[in-house]
Amino acid sequence: MRKIILLFIFLNIFNLLFSLNLDSLFKTIELVNSKEEIVSFYFTNNSDSKIIVHISSFLENSLFEVSYPNEISLLPYETKKADFLVKGSKSTEGTHIITFSVSVEDNLPIDSKVSKISFPIIIKIVDLNTSNMQISLDMYCDSPFISTKENLGTFFPIRLSNNSNWEIDVWGTFSLYKLSNNHLIFQKSLFQDQSINLLPHTSKEGDIFIEKYLVPEEYKIRA
Repeated sequence: MRKIILLFIFLNIFNLLFSLNLDSLFKTIELVNSKEEIVSFYFTNNSDSKIIVHISSFLENSLFEVSYPNEISLLPYETKKADFLVKGSKSTEGTHIITFSVSVEDNLPIDSKVSKISFPIIIKIVDLNTSNMQISLDMYCDSPFISTKENLGTFFPIRLSNNSNWEIDVWGTFSLYKLSNNHLIFQKSLFQDQSINLLPHTSKEGDIFIEKYLVPEEYKIRA
């Protein structure tokens, strides 16, 4: 009998994993000049029994005021919308991530810690202050080196640093100049669909490869 009960509990917990459907686990909103916006998540119960959805803040958030329902009760195959009202302030300019914990439980007469499944949902907030948008991007070029692999040529190491509060995408044209006379030698394009994504106050390193043998100290890269 005990094995049968445990099997019943296990099957119900397993079913909880597939009982709740969300339209998305990640959404993005824009706040313009610290105004408020609503982002909505749609919860659907795909099971034959009633389930209860609990929503709570995953990490402490001191920058934004967010109002949302803490509990949603869903009948079999019912869909409900949960609105998250996000309010910004003058100090929240930039790109931010806030995370919430969503837990699902049914009405089993057992310890809720056993019958509860949790997962995160994420809201990315882009808080725009149109009167004071400042983006700071630095590019540092290290010493070039000659390739010794099958693709023969010269590598120019670069590091891109985003020193702003914004998430930015970088694309454009990199130009190679000769130091002695400032003549343009080569150009390499990075198209928008190949853009480099930089989160606020982060850096990324990479190499620009040119299919030519070049004397490293005689050239420089510009963006």
